[in-house]
Amino acid sequence: MEVSSSLVEKIANRVQLQVSSELLSTYTKQLRKMLDYVDKIDELDEGSCNDFFSLVSCSAEREDAPVLYDGGVIVQQAPQRKGQAFQVPQVVD
Repeated sequence: MEVSSSLVEKIANRVQLQVSSELLSTYTKQLRKMLDYVDKIDELDEGSCNDFFSLVSCSAEREDAPVLYDGGVIVQQAPQRKGQAFQVPQVVD
């Protein structure tokens, strides 16, 4: 696919972005690099990947079994706790 600044400008207009000419040049180069990388990936031989994907699908199909834990033991292992609960640092003011 040919990537030009006019294509990048059309994309920017479709998503309602105002792009300066300096950024337009940068985005054009970046998009070209990304699509070149995708072209390289398309050249790979996918035949050698079948064994890998069969292993992944086998392990993903295992049966889920619930595991029960004693909550008190888990809380005792927490770095900070308050009573029978985990104590975590405040994130939001």
